[in-house]
Amino acid sequence: MKKIIFILGMIIMCIITTKLITQCFHHEEKDKEIITIVEDKADAVISIHYPKTNIKELDREIESDIVKQYMAFSKEYGNSDYLMDRDELNIDYQYDKSNNNYISITLTIYINSYKLQYPSWSVITYNFDGNKKEKLQLSDFFSEKELIKLKQKIKSMMLEKYQDCIIVENLEQLLAQDFSNYPYFSFDQDNFYFYFPEEKLASDYHEIITISIPQSELSSTISLVSSKQQEKTISIGKQQSIIDPTKPVVALTFDDGPSRYTEEILETLRRNEVCATFFVLGNKVEDYQEILKKSVSYHNELGNHSYNHKWLSRLPINSLKEQIEKTQQVLQETLSYQPKYLRPTYGSVNDRIRKNTELKIVLWTVDTKDWKITNVDRIIEKATTNIKDGDIILMHDIFERSSQALEEIIPILKEQGFQFVTISELEEVKKIRGYIDVDN
Repeated sequence: MKKIIFILGMIIMCIITTKLITQCFHHEEKDKEIITIVEDKADAVISIHYPKTNIKELDREIESDIVKQYMAFSKEYGNSDYLMDRDELNIDYQYDKSNNNYISITLTIYINSYKLQYPSWSVITYNFDGNKKEKLQLSDFFSEKELIKLKQKIKSMMLEKYQDCIIVENLEQLLAQDFSNYPYFSFDQDNFYFYFPEEKLASDYHEIITISIPQSELSSTISLVSSKQQEKTISIGKQQSIIDPTKPVVALTFDDGPSRYTEEILETLRRNEVCATFFVLGNKVEDYQEILKKSVSYHNELGNHSYNHKWLSRLPINSLKEQIEKTQQVLQETLSYQPKYLRPTYGSVNDRIRKNTELKIVLWTVDTKDWKITNVDRIIEKATTNIKDGDIILMHDIFERSSQALEEIIPILKEQGFQFVTISELEEVKKIRGYIDVDN
């Protein structure tokens, strides 16, 4: 049995490692790349996002933890016989880097399953000295005297913020322990964050307990001025393409990006003088804002694909709204851009989504399966065979194979007489033709 589990683990590790190799590429001008892995299985949906920093020691640890989470989930979950009971694993990240090369990364692990009474939340944090290539403990930031003050401040804030659910005796026991090596903390340019397991400290509370303390209120021995530069947002106008509404049209759409392959796809589109619609994830917008600005300047359209690819149709209303609105907000703040369209994750739509967003919901009529199919020729075949006027083609801009396939897809469809349109342009064509109620 142990041998079987070992072999299974090695297979899963090889699969993820292969995905990492095929999805990663370090641009010299960037200090990180965002890795995205999305799987839509018969019994589980998986969405993983995390930064690759190009610091071998740190990347090795993060990828090892990702593999462990993936393997643990695959062993415990994802074996339901009912489609509506599919289990979900979502791993998202927060990243910050100071001017003096101190790095803080938080992975948030979310699991939803019919086996659980409530969704499960946990965090893993990494605090790293990029110069010395060493991990940082809480004691590296604060003296023993300051750690004592810090514990009192955390206790006071926790009793105030979580007064309705906190178990005081458990809190006292936790804070009485040696706090110098407390592992679950992170920082950004404004605050320190401390994370606590809710199952040990709170009653009838089912999310991560988080305390944030402004850096200005703490005496840290390390200066943590963020290296993020505030860039001026720009408003980019949309130039109307010349579309003949009497001739066939097709809409190319790309999900789950941006990624390092998005720029290659943009150049292919520009070179062929066609446009597409990119349904983006909000958690990537800031890291890829220059690519997104280029995308819009090339007259492509951006749509909303949630913030971090949680399964929208299963979320409670507050979480559902947050996934959509947070993405709208970051696009507005970063690009002065507001999408009009929403593509729900995993193509799953219900009345809860329809009633809680003003965005128009857009799915697809042609699925290239490029998220699953690795053969470029098969992707091309799916995108160009039996295509009809008005079709919406689904692709993903997180794979090199999709970028390669696109170079062949565009000329083949042009040869078949198709014009390429964005979703907005497709809607306009349908209005002109007058044969489809575009609000449905």
